[in-house]
Amino acid sequence: MAGAHASRDRSAGCRVAFTISLIGTFSRAGLSLLRKIRVLPLFSATKWKPEPGERYAVITLIDVGRNVTRLPKHPGFVERLVIHVDDVTLAEEIVDGERVWHALTSVQAAEIAFFAHHMRDQADVLLVHCVAGLSRSPAVGTAIAEALEIDDLEIRSQDAIPNRHVLELMREALATPGS
Repeated sequence: MAGAHASRDRSAGCRVAFTISLIGTFSRAGLSLLRKIRVLPLFSATKWKPEPGERYAVITLIDVGRNVTRLPKHPGFVERLVIHVDDVTLAEEIVDGERVWHALTSVQAAEIAFFAHHMRDQADVLLVHCVAGLSRSPAVGTAIAEALEIDDLEIRSQDAIPNRHVLELMREALATPGS
């Protein structure tokens, strides 16, 4: 897909307030380090700091064509994954005037799933952010929390409505063996 791509960067950051309770019971299987997921808007992500001794990783979901905001690197930073994707719910690209909007692809969802599985043994906290923290990042954070059985999911925005398209693709990608 033209214009949509993923990249890794080693930068960081953010804090949280509102907690979403996931439906279902989560049991801890295995010896995973990852125990918290924090979902924030970009502005909050630039201010967030991990607790002392916490290792953390970051997933950034940024609009196609937008520059990636630099996040501060705090002690405990492990890695950052940057995915360029627009906040649309359709499975295909749509054109609005001169702008082409790019929905999350299955390839991008698989990249996020691989990163989340890899970070499970590398980080205590996974920070997930997009520009507003209302749709894309809540969908990604919710899907990862469900798949990795993490019951400490905090979503900053009380107005968050996870993007259905992103949530479905992420659930599929996280359920795929080898992701």
